[in-house]
Amino acid sequence: MSRSLYHIEHLRPALESGCLIVTPNRRLSAKIRQAWSLAHSNQVIASANVHALDDWLYKKWQEACYRDTSATLPQLLTATRATILWEQVIARSDHGLLMSDRAIARLAASADDLLQQWLVDPDTLPPSADSELLQQWITDFEAILAKHHYTTTWRAQRLLLDTFKQQPPAIDRIVLTGFDNQTPLAQQLLEHSGANLDIIEPNINEANQSSEVKLNPCSDGEQELHSAAQWAENVLQQHPDTRVGIIVPELNQQRARVERIFQTVFEPQYILPTQPRYAAPFNISAGEPLSQQPVIACAFLLLNLNHYDLKLNDTLALLHSPFWGNSDMEIEQRSNAELALRERQWDSLGLATLRNSFTENGAVFQRLSRFENLRFKGKQRFYPGEWLDLIQQQLQHFHWPGSRRLDSVEFQQAQHFQSVLEEFASLDDVLGSISFADALSHLQLLCQQTVFQAQTQDSPIQILGLLEGSGLNFDFLWICGMGQRQWPPAPDPHPLLPLPLQIEQDMPHCSVQREVQFARSISDRLLHSAAQIVISWPQQLDESPQPVSTFFDTYPLHATPSTPAGHCYQQLLTQNTRCELLQDDNGPALAVDDSGRRHARGGQALLKAQAMNPFDAFSQYRLNATPLKESCNGLPKFLRGNLIHKALHFIWQQLGTQQALLQLDEPQQNTLIHDSIDHALRHTRPHPSLSIESLRGIEIHQLAKHLHHWLQQESRRPPFTVANLEHAIEYELNGLNFSLVIDRIDSIGDNQLLLIDYKTTRAGLSSTQWQGERLAEPQLPLYSLTNEHSQGISFAQVNLTSMKFVSLGSSANMPDGAKQLEADQWQEQRGLWQQHLSALAAEILQGYAAVQYTSTPPSHATQNYCLNRWPEQALINELVAKDNPEDKATQ
Repeated sequence: MSRSLYHIEHLRPALESGCLIVTPNRRLSAKIRQAWSLAHSNQVIASANVHALDDWLYKKWQEACYRDTSATLPQLLTATRATILWEQVIARSDHGLLMSDRAIARLAASADDLLQQWLVDPDTLPPSADSELLQQWITDFEAILAKHHYTTTWRAQRLLLDTFKQQPPAIDRIVLTGFDNQTPLAQQLLEHSGANLDIIEPNINEANQSSEVKLNPCSDGEQELHSAAQWAENVLQQHPDTRVGIIVPELNQQRARVERIFQTVFEPQYILPTQPRYAAPFNISAGEPLSQQPVIACAFLLLNLNHYDLKLNDTLALLHSPFWGNSDMEIEQRSNAELALRERQWDSLGLATLRNSFTENGAVFQRLSRFENLRFKGKQRFYPGEWLDLIQQQLQHFHWPGSRRLDSVEFQQAQHFQSVLEEFASLDDVLGSISFADALSHLQLLCQQTVFQAQTQDSPIQILGLLEGSGLNFDFLWICGMGQRQWPPAPDPHPLLPLPLQIEQDMPHCSVQREVQFARSISDRLLHSAAQIVISWPQQLDESPQPVSTFFDTYPLHATPSTPAGHCYQQLLTQNTRCELLQDDNGPALAVDDSGRRHARGGQALLKAQAMNPFDAFSQYRLNATPLKESCNGLPKFLRGNLIHKALHFIWQQLGTQQALLQLDEPQQNTLIHDSIDHALRHTRPHPSLSIESLRGIEIHQLAKHLHHWLQQESRRPPFTVANLEHAIEYELNGLNFSLVIDRIDSIGDNQLLLIDYKTTRAGLSSTQWQGERLAEPQLPLYSLTNEHSQGISFAQVNLTSMKFVSLGSSANMPDGAKQLEADQWQEQRGLWQQHLSALAAEILQGYAAVQYTSTPPSHATQNYCLNRWPEQALINELVAKDNPEDKATQ
């Protein structure tokens, strides 16, 4: 039999007599009713008369409405309708505040709620600019309420107070329990209820009067939650029939992180993609917005296809979602479409682009094509109920929520969404006729305001917020977030209400004194809620140290051991599997192709990758394990580099020599530059940012600036003639065949050639990258081996932050700053390059793929960490040495 989290002995007489018991929140009232039922599990008894205060007052309001035969009482607004009306008030006002209307509406509504609950007339507010704005907003809001005969929750309670004063309800006695404080409106409602009021302090279990309390410092918030989860798991293993509480302040904001960490500890296998979802062995009291649930998020992604501008990240999320179409049958089509869309690196796209990323005979292509008939394309305005028909048709067209069977939680989410759609259709009277974009916006707002809490079985581990856990009883309790800068919380007075008024009325969060008093009351109750209590806090908060709250600094320290987060599944595997370390540095050798040659894709980039880390080269160019391309705002770097390459190619096609460049006057040079940019744009793949006139103008201006500065660099060189552009060549290196393209070859003397490669990145380039056995930049050394007449190599760095030539060679006509070599030194250098590059080619041919970085891994190398396990190398070496001590001794 399950055990209750509430001891009802002190309430038993009141419960047995059927007396009304009122609590501050629904959770406490539910736990009292549950405890009453468990205490009489084998008996037929009347339900406990226990209600949360707001629920009881709502019940009384309904009774008053039923008695009101003349219909003088107004209609009670739902929270959604009230929010919409507040937004309409703010949208029509000339407030001049640097906030969105929706954010201001939330502030104005909460200020109005406080004034109603504290029985303060808005007209009595001290004069100020904020007060005048708030008074006007409240006046406009109340005018709308009067026009439609509406009222809000707190206004309804004030009307109910007037009813109580005239005709109190027939109640003999009310017992209040669990209250720290009450609003003036609630106090007066209870005082005029006509009942005798008995206040019973929150239950303090006599067995917990001498609770064992220990302090547990943690490095940060992540490690704190992980320690709490591991502690709870250990407690359950030692005491299976026990009640464990985890108190997490601001649980609503931290819910996703809490769930992730507790799942990592209790259900580490949940990260496996094939693992079906099931109820976790812990309950989290806080719900999540319905809009954040994957099945609902997919519905909005589908509806967003009505827009003409689709964000790439949203589109990719839609392709990955299983909640539309037949995801199992369409997985290959969707994956290919994702690769095609990523290849463009567009930040946004249209429906036609999305459709054309699928093959024409595929089911998704056909479905997207037929969607054009349902897609909303006009500017008409309709009522929400009318928009609902189109929304449902579109979701049905895409077979939302998918072909696979929903699990229990997903089914509940889909059912909730249907309820939200019905509520949306009922908003005709407050929204009127609206555009389709506004309809989707309001529907999404409804889903954001609808809190989803899955119905699951009860659990011995309860994760609760501060107020929800206060007054309950556990065997073991862990309280998080009790640092000195976290508890008591800092004051947070309402920004639209005068601070003196808030302090005078003792409103929530108005002063340090109120927060301290509130924190002390909660702390005292929690400290008597379990026999064994752990209080934790992050020792680092916002990169600054913090001690424990002064409320608890007298208790002893007792840090519980904690495994670093993220290692749980790895530990689970190693504990259940005998692992054997096998070192194998070689993959399959490179095979001969149909033409009888051994040709590896990647060209010179393959040599560069092999020099940096053989395994990364093998995985990228042999296994095709390349990272997915990401979208970017504006023009991608590679595309901007392509434009510069094409423009310079056009310029030197027209000029041919440096002398021709020097003969140009400034207008002629500007004309040549703009002609080259036009040529580059015409011969470059279209990109959305280039179709927007303002953005296209910015890119053209930047390209012209690049080219102008670069031609100044070219004009300062010794005389040269451009001998070749985009020179393609096939070259065999030690049995490995390469297809190469040299950007440019300059003639710089009698039978002397300079090989040039354009670089548009900001990366630091130097001639030292052409030295050593494993060249950091093997591209130009490889080019030099293809031509006996080459007397120099040069990177042309065309970037506004660094316009320069980085050169090495033996010719006297090298660009300024070149590292100059004698003729015999140059030939010796080419011989070393031949030797070193041939060695790299031999490694590639043999399939050599050791994890061995030449230098500190660059930042982009982290993309391969999941394959090459470089971060684990120290641990792996340690395990190898442990298993083979004789090897270590001989090293």
